[in-house]
Amino acid sequence: MLVRSSVFYHTVGCYKEPYREDHLIEAEEQIEDMNKRMQSQWSASGILEAPLDKVWEKLLDTFPMLSSQERSELERAGSPDVLKMSAGKHGEGRIHLEVDKNRHQVAVQGEWWYRGVYTLTPHTRGSLLVYQVYNVAPGVGWWLAQLFQGPEHARKMDAQLQALLRTIGNQLGCAAEMQRLVSH
Repeated sequence: MLVRSSVFYHTVGCYKEPYREDHLIEAEEQIEDMNKRMQSQWSASGILEAPLDKVWEKLLDTFPMLSSQERSELERAGSPDVLKMSAGKHGEGRIHLEVDKNRHQVAVQGEWWYRGVYTLTPHTRGSLLVYQVYNVAPGVGWWLAQLFQGPEHARKMDAQLQALLRTIGNQLGCAAEMQRLVSH
């Protein structure tokens, strides 16, 4: 909650002038907008009836950007907890990959609006894989992506995650199924 005092000053150049009420409202709106951008806009999840460590290993295998050497590095004791890497050229579809081995999380981010995060957690039936998509476009691009790119991607999310679950399930010889999450 924001408490407003009767006189609140801010610096403009070398002068101090009182804040106008609309400055506070504008700041509140900016904070609200920033909080919206930090939440995933679309989610899908599924359960794999296999132990987390086995599913994690197979999940990493599905990312072609990760070489076998980099996967081995992640498993080595004393290695960094987070591996960050990029592929491609700036302005030509560069992809950023971030692997957090302690949180069992893989994030894939493009150059404009997309950030997909795969998070693996223990589940009573084995492992829960959650796929969340964030709109990370800056400025007015956020609204464009929110209205056009995001919904188009969201329509394909279930099928994409289902294919990933099926691939990992087949490799591990375990059951895999979609699970419904409450969307944002």
